[in-house]
Amino acid sequence: MPHGKRISIPGKTSELQARRASILDLLPNDDFVRPMDIGGTDASHHSGDLKALVNAGLVERKRFYIGLSSGHYRYRRK
Repeated sequence: MPHGKRISIPGKTSELQARRASILDLLPNDDFVRPMDIGGTDASHHSGDLKALVNAGLVERKRFYIGLSSGHYRYRRK
């Protein structure tokens, strides 16, 4: 997390906030990564938590396309 800045992590419970804070700590500032690059797997919470962090304005999301695919999102910390 940014030094000297106090940020508000979204979540209804302290456990959810802690989980999202740990995901935020894993995100780089300079490169976009996939949820699987920071520990996400099928049916894990990573994509949902990243979306909540995007909605809170803490994370940037960008869609990447490969060939004719519908694309997938990658994320980085703002």
